[in-house]
Amino acid sequence: MDVPDVHYARSGDVAIAYQIVGAGPHDVVLVPSYGNLLLFWQQPRFVEFFTRISSFARLILLDKRGTGLSDRPREFATLETRMDDVRAVMDAVGSERALLIGSQDGSQVTAVFAATYPERTSALVLLNPAARYVSQPDYPWGVSESEWRQLVASVRDKWGQKEFLESFMRSTDPSLSEDSSFREWWVANLRQTWSPAAAAVFYRMMGEADIRGVLPAIRVPVLVLCRADSVGAARDVADRIGHARLLEFPGTGMFIGLGIELADAVERFLDGLVEEREHETVLSTVVFTDIVGSTTLAPGSATLSGVCCSSATMRSFAPSWHGLEDMRLTPRVMASS
Repeated sequence: MDVPDVHYARSGDVAIAYQIVGAGPHDVVLVPSYGNLLLFWQQPRFVEFFTRISSFARLILLDKRGTGLSDRPREFATLETRMDDVRAVMDAVGSERALLIGSQDGSQVTAVFAATYPERTSALVLLNPAARYVSQPDYPWGVSESEWRQLVASVRDKWGQKEFLESFMRSTDPSLSEDSSFREWWVANLRQTWSPAAAAVFYRMMGEADIRGVLPAIRVPVLVLCRADSVGAARDVADRIGHARLLEFPGTGMFIGLGIELADAVERFLDGLVEEREHETVLSTVVFTDIVGSTTLAPGSATLSGVCCSSATMRSFAPSWHGLEDMRLTPRVMASS
């Protein structure tokens, strides 16, 4: 696949870099945690994922402000500002509604977007999400505040050094760190994502972010995907949303090594939403027929029992999650409690 051209959307005074891949009937916007648009295309694992998604959707990729090819303002932006950057890109490409995919802190950005712009969010897919990354007495996941401060200090002093970035990779995805070619790509990608100072600001802001209060406001369909080592924080996110579906993949670390499996999960989720809408359209017609038909009966003989039954049946389809129960990704397919 040829590398798509890079375009820029204006979000206030900031230019946000984006690419468009494919021209399918659905829009999918990917908000990664970090990276560089052009370097993504030098990694076969990402190319495989992009190619698969673009086979059934128009895929919109972007570099968040402060990263990759996008402008790098002096101060790192809040979640709300980065969320509005997504809206600016969607406006630039003429996307009225899209399925949003967010990875790690990108999942926080897309969650805030879905809660703020439900009319522009057809659905949400969250990869290894966490409501916050620093633990608290009422939040047992993540690391302690002192550990996070040490991480920020290390990032400020060592970001860009090959040994540090390789060590960082081993802690986030041990299996991929054994691949020497991927390791070299990873180091180059992170070096071109942030400077040391910018990386330190990012991690400081990441440690302060907390979206627990936002999650219950999300009303769109949500699929939460996680690896086995992050299921606690991911289940917490799904539980706070309430209606989210949680699927656990075996193994640890990031999803980079699961390009096809991850794309298949997104397609099944999207197909289920389309089927659900078709069911709702049919049932809406049934309800309408019940109402109109009842008016032709003799006076006093018409009832609303049929209408109530049809409405209850319609509600039973929302959400129905067609196609997910038979997925072969993992022996554990879990709905949030």
